Amino acid sequence: MSPPDKTILQTALSLDIDLPYSCQSGMCTACMGRCVAGKVGLEEEDALTPKELAQGYVLTCVGHPLSEGVVIEID
Repeated sequence: MSPPDKTILQTALSLDIDLPYSCQSGMCTACMGRCVAGKVGLEEEDALTPKELAQGYVLTCVGHPLSEGVVIEID
C-alpha cells in the first residue's frame, strides 16, 4: 500500500511503474484510471464528471489508497 503522504502516482513512479500523467494536480485527467478493487480517496475530483466518479474512475496523481488491495485499470 502507498504511504499515506504519497499519491498512487508518486508511489508507482518511485517503483519504476510506468503510468500516464501530465499536470500532477488533478486537472488534466491524463492519469485517469478505474478503481476495480479497494477504495481510493481523491484530494481533487473536479476534473471528473459525476458519472465517471460513480463508475469508479480516479486520478492517480491525487489519489490515495484508503484500503488494502487497491487495483486500478488504466486504458
